[in-house]
Amino acid sequence: FCRTAHPFQLAQYTRAHSFCPRRMGGGASKGLKESPPRTGDAQGDGGAKMQRSQSRKLLESMDKNEAATIDNEVDDGLTPVENAAAIIAKIMQENVRKFGPRTKAALNFTLGVLKLSSGEASSAPQAFKQITRDETHSEVDIEVQDWLRANFTPEAIRPKSDLTATARFRKAGLGVFAAENILSLRKVSAARPANLPFEMDTEEEQKVVAKLEGIDRWDWDIFELESVCKDHVLEVVGWHLLQAWDMPNKFHISHITLHNWLAYVQSSYIDTEYHNATHAADVTQSVHFMLKTAKGKDFLSDVQVLALLLAAMVHDIGHDGCNNLYHKNKVTERAISFNDQSIQENFHAKNIFSQMSQVPEINIFQHFNANQHREMRRMLIELILATDMTKHFTMLTDVRNELDKRGPRAEDWAESQELLMATILHTCDVSNPAKPRPLAIKWTDRVLAEFFKQGDLEREQGLPVSPQCNRHTTSRAASQMGFIRFIIQPTFTVLSQILPTVKTIVLPTIRDNFQYWISIAENQEGIAVGGSFKSASEEEEQPAK
Repeated sequence: FCRTAHPFQLAQYTRAHSFCPRRMGGGASKGLKESPPRTGDAQGDGGAKMQRSQSRKLLESMDKNEAATIDNEVDDGLTPVENAAAIIAKIMQENVRKFGPRTKAALNFTLGVLKLSSGEASSAPQAFKQITRDETHSEVDIEVQDWLRANFTPEAIRPKSDLTATARFRKAGLGVFAAENILSLRKVSAARPANLPFEMDTEEEQKVVAKLEGIDRWDWDIFELESVCKDHVLEVVGWHLLQAWDMPNKFHISHITLHNWLAYVQSSYIDTEYHNATHAADVTQSVHFMLKTAKGKDFLSDVQVLALLLAAMVHDIGHDGCNNLYHKNKVTERAISFNDQSIQENFHAKNIFSQMSQVPEINIFQHFNANQHREMRRMLIELILATDMTKHFTMLTDVRNELDKRGPRAEDWAESQELLMATILHTCDVSNPAKPRPLAIKWTDRVLAEFFKQGDLEREQGLPVSPQCNRHTTSRAASQMGFIRFIIQPTFTVLSQILPTVKTIVLPTIRDNFQYWISIAENQEGIAVGGSFKSASEEEEQPAK
């Protein structure tokens, strides 16, 4: 359950089911009798014996099959807290990939004991203090230590630090899921590159990390990464890039909360032919290219970079594979909810903010003050709404006007930064025809497959078939030539006047792809191609309109 459910499902589960040690059973590892019996207890020998007997009583209260799996690992000579701490310490030292029956039972027992023993402030065992506080334990980073102290130590011995609130889960029932995150956090601790947001074996990890190489480049292949981690592609790209920009540290975003947020976003994308998590990951990587390689970051602040990256990740969350026109003609619930205005885009923005407000475990803005949260929310909403294609020509005109007025210097764009942010996101959202040919062809086939599926649905429901959605009449080559000529080339040309790297790297690729589709149209589809394709220099010479 913990490996497959995303945080929102877990939160729902724990709200509907109160935490009970007998309900969430499992097992633990053997040989946990390393801690010596404690002497000199302030409660006296009688109190110590009574507490030690509680370990046995708790075992007897568990399911017999569960209890049998860890019976040999509970030391009658230790108090319940000492037993629990020993089990947790052992788990921390194990190299486990996932929870099996033994591990779940151990965590089950541990959480139950610590709940019963919450008043034993003075009895926290030295072994537990050491595993969470000793700086020589390089395998347990600060994030893990904060989480352990916040969740598994009595209030009286917790250090008074604001950091403890960062990773604290609100529900006791999330303890098992959080314990799994301890193991994941070991994989992304400060001692090694923070590449992955989840646990996998060494061979799988090496494959994923290898596919991340070159992610700063325009020709980076998202499909290569998808081939080794399809169900996590957006999680991996999002985690990797946010870490690369040091966003968790700059904005005090807990690793656990970020992990949960990314898992929720990934799982909320529907596996449509095109508007899926892979598309979102591709747009996010393209935005990263514009910010880093093309030096778009020179125009923006850190918080604007964060907003832009997050918007790229969620800009199509929950997309059902049908465009706004379909929803408007069908008068769907989405169309009714948003009064036919930017239907899908409003839905995407509502989706992420409504869930973050309901599930604290995925609220990556939990440490923002009211003004910061309001500003971040405003930017994200405006960025997501800017991906509505009906706003394309207005946006392009606005950017041209700003270029005429301000020129290309970053310091002169202080009052128009958000227009640039929206332009970068929108440009990356439609950037598939501007990618190297093998990638562009794959994206073409995916988007047309989704369009044709919508067209079939519209035909079945007696609705007008939307443009480019009729599988019987739409030309693959002609659709791409028109899109490149009237949308892609002008858009990237304008952006290249602000970010010159786009001119040298991207515009030549666009021209090559256009020529490719001409050859396909003439040689395979028998279409006579007319009209001309303006070069970048010719387009730049056009006055702003």
